[in-house]
Amino acid sequence: QLEIAGQRRDFVVHKNVLHEQNTIVGVVGIMQEITERKNYQLKLERALEDNHKQKQQLAVDHTIINRYAIYVKLDTVGVITEASEAITHVSGFSKSELVGKGWYNFCQEEKAALEDLRARMQTKSDWEGRLSFERKDGNTYWLYCSLVAQFNAEGVKTGYLVFAKDVSNEVRIKGLIYTDELTQIYNRKKLNETLLTALSVVQRYPEEQSAFILFDIDDFKAVNDIHGHLVGDSILQELSALVKENLRDVDTFARWGGEEF
Repeated sequence: QLEIAGQRRDFVVHKNVLHEQNTIVGVVGIMQEITERKNYQLKLERALEDNHKQKQQLAVDHTIINRYAIYVKLDTVGVITEASEAITHVSGFSKSELVGKGWYNFCQEEKAALEDLRARMQTKSDWEGRLSFERKDGNTYWLYCSLVAQFNAEGVKTGYLVFAKDVSNEVRIKGLIYTDELTQIYNRKKLNETLLTALSVVQRYPEEQSAFILFDIDDFKAVNDIHGHLVGDSILQELSALVKENLRDVDTFARWGGEEF
């Protein structure tokens, strides 16, 4: 290094020994400035080091996301192309059991709801909503899903990225709030909310029709008085199960109170 005009400059010195009749008579030195080249090399080394650190950080971030973020990647027809470790824990299925399968195959929603979702995915870029899925052990879990469309450089849709939040506990707690403990059908709170929704729909769409049926068990007090409340409870449970078996998915069946439904 030499200081020239107040600046440090880097040089490489090439030395050649001069011989004359096998006798050293001198040395020729050639100096080549390499300041810019050295600076560029240092910048390149720093860039490579930063790039290496970024790759390491990305690897760490990917590991964390893969472990804790519930997500799947779908192609344009809804087939799973990639699944995180987190979704395998929630669903009970291994990654190999998920990848290559249709995302809808694991969903427990009604056929009409799934068809509506497919239609939305074809017409809209993004979608959000709660969906129910079946675990490998047969139990149900619920995810609040955000579907984000993916596009290539030419603007062609290549698939979807689905991020989700496990809301199973919230759904179960809410289900307890809306469920009659004895009959395991909806309670009055749920029925009141359903009636308000039905009224709102009719007010907005007058052509829509709804039916409200209220019935009770005749002389039920006598059953309790003569046979006891345990028998009365059994009758309420059997009646609820019988009616529930003969309802459509769109119907709401609830216990209004006592023996009234």
